[in-house]
Amino acid sequence: MGRIPIRRASEDDVHAIAALAERTIRISNAADYDAETIAAISRNFTPALVLEKMTSRDVFVAQISRGDICGTVSLGNGKLHSLFVDPDRQRRGIGRQLVAHIEQHARDGGLTELHLSSSLTARYFYARLGYQDIRFEPRPDGSTWLMVKPLV
Repeated sequence: MGRIPIRRASEDDVHAIAALAERTIRISNAADYDAETIAAISRNFTPALVLEKMTSRDVFVAQISRGDICGTVSLGNGKLHSLFVDPDRQRRGIGRQLVAHIEQHARDGGLTELHLSSSLTARYFYARLGYQDIRFEPRPDGSTWLMVKPLV
C-alpha cells in the first residue's frame, strides 16, 4: 500500500476511533491476552474516554476513503499512545506510516526520544522500527513492554 492520508483527529472521529480500538484489541490481541484482560483493555477506549484523551494528546488518524478510518496513533507527554490499525488492513504499511508520522511530530515538538508501552502483541513490530525494550510492565489491565527509541 502506498502513502495514506494522515490527519489530526477531530471530535467527529471519536466513535470511529473507539470502534477501531475495540475491534483491533478483540481480534489482534486475542492470541496474547485472555478474554478478561481483553475486556479490561477495551474499557479504556470507550467514546467518552477517547474524547477525554484527545484533550491531552495529539491524536491522528489514517483515512483511506471518506469516513473510513483505518488507523490511529497519538502522542502525549513524550509517549506514543494508542496505535491501532484495522485488523483487515494490517501488514500493509499503515502502522509503519502512522509511527513515522508521530515520530516526526515528536521531533517537530523538540523531543529527542520517544517512549511507549507496547502490548505483548505489538512488541516485535516496534522492535523492527528501532524501539528497544526498557522493562516488562505487569499490569492487571494488560501487561506491556516499556520501550524507547532515540529520535535524533
